Amino acid sequence: MGDYWDIDAILADTQRVPAIFNDAVPGYGHLEGNGEPDLTAGVKVEIPFWYIATLAHTERIDLLFPSCYGRPVLMDLTASPLAVNLAQLSPYYYKLAMLYLDLIVDDMLPSILEKTFRERMQQIARHGVAMGRGDTTQSLFLNSLESIETERKSSLFWARTLH
Repeated sequence: MGDYWDIDAILADTQRVPAIFNDAVPGYGHLEGNGEPDLTAGVKVEIPFWYIATLAHTERIDLLFPSCYGRPVLMDLTASPLAVNLAQLSPYYYKLAMLYLDLIVDDMLPSILEKTFRERMQQIARHGVAMGRGDTTQSLFLNSLESIETERKSSLFWARTLH
């Protein structure tokens, strides 16, 4: 209930993510995009996360991780969290991951996300200090920030500017 009024949580919940329907679903063929009236069993479709969350505990769908949490991205984050453009992968990268982790168990994702978040927050703080000193140069890193990181960057900038 804490995120009920959080616009970023609402937008993260509407991100389209992959799933496989195990049964045919009459009247939902438009999700496949093939013009058929019914959704075929076994087909992979991308639908809003909130819809997956409502069906996750049933046998009707198999959850799939979006490619933004796939092994190649996680390897890149492990190697260099600052070099990955999270905004390009998903503007709500952390929030969407937390939504997934409420539904499934994954051994690697939480630790990689924590390490990524910590390292990127340190870099954001460095940029906040530089911006507070009047250095307004933008970098590729700042353009790679996702919603939570952008919020933190703004907070740091205003805290430095006001003091």
